[in-house]
Amino acid sequence: MKPPSTPTWITNSTGLRSEGETHLHGYWLVLARIVWIALVALLLGLFVVSFPVYVAQLYTLSNGVLYIPWQLTPENAQALQYVGISLDIYAPCAIVLSLTLMLVWVAVGGVIFWRKSDDWMAMLVAFALIAWGMSNIVGIVQFIPGNSAWQFAVQWLESLFTTVLILFCYLFPDGRFVPG
Repeated sequence: MKPPSTPTWITNSTGLRSEGETHLHGYWLVLARIVWIALVALLLGLFVVSFPVYVAQLYTLSNGVLYIPWQLTPENAQALQYVGISLDIYAPCAIVLSLTLMLVWVAVGGVIFWRKSDDWMAMLVAFALIAWGMSNIVGIVQFIPGNSAWQFAVQWLESLFTTVLILFCYLFPDGRFVPG
């Protein structure tokens, strides 16, 4: 004997969006990919310029005026000296750790772009991840004296990154502004 069936309720909600509504097609897809690749290339260029400065900063002690990630303060350097770790040992370890963390962010953003580059929301997230990963090292360029073009580029990218983070907070996960 067959049990009695329960009624199935089917509702149409206009508030729900399908994943397909964040996909780009045609001209907009090509334009978005070109802009994304150009912005990431600019970030990579800033990384190449700022990396030697970042390495040099890690081999010196912090003066307390400027925050540089992984740079030792005099007190921290003294504590490391007490346990037998010199600045010449610490700096390469800090560089490797910093690069490893950056590469993880960049790799995740790159995979998202590679797999979902037809989705503008995925491209936004991928750019945010890559910019976040490179921000510790790339931000050093703006403190190099006499490089006003690089300083302008870093400040512009920082403004863009802030905008992308705000958009991400409002648009994730379906591309609609929250609250609706």
